[in-house]
Amino acid sequence: MINIFFNSALEAILSEENELNELFKLNASYYKKSHHGVCNLYETTFVYLIFKELLRIEYPFTIYWEYPYPSNSKNHCDLALLKEDGTLDSLIEFKIWIKDDDNDIKSDVLKLQKEQGCKKYIFIIGYGGDIYENHRYLIRNNAPLKLVNKRSIKTKFFRTALNTVVDNELNLFMYEVI
Repeated sequence: MINIFFNSALEAILSEENELNELFKLNASYYKKSHHGVCNLYETTFVYLIFKELLRIEYPFTIYWEYPYPSNSKNHCDLALLKEDGTLDSLIEFKIWIKDDDNDIKSDVLKLQKEQGCKKYIFIIGYGGDIYENHRYLIRNNAPLKLVNKRSIKTKFFRTALNTVVDNELNLFMYEVI
């Protein structure tokens, strides 16, 4: 079931990228020095797009946005999956990875590790770099992460220094937190 989640997330992000590319083509005369693909989106926007896609495919869980952590209701998880009876099945944190280190990712992993009685996942959206090297970096030192899936896609971006639109790597990783 979690692979369906990952594939739906991938579809939502690719669909948004494609729509943005078409809209920028349609309005090309106004955007000669500008183009923004999904690489300019924030975490909450990615969550929103994925939430909509899961609704569209009738994903067999209730998708709960900003779900309170069971052990600390002051903290909220980006998404939760609830079973038909309303009990918690999974917590899913999203993290945009743009720094050279993974300290922000580790912070979310630690929060998830403290939770009991549910599945826990982290969905990482990384800008640039080699997907295989990035994966090895994330799981180094016996990290408590088990790969669900990973995928690299292209996102368009206007690079001012080059005065042109370039393809930028966008790496998607989903790990189960163990």
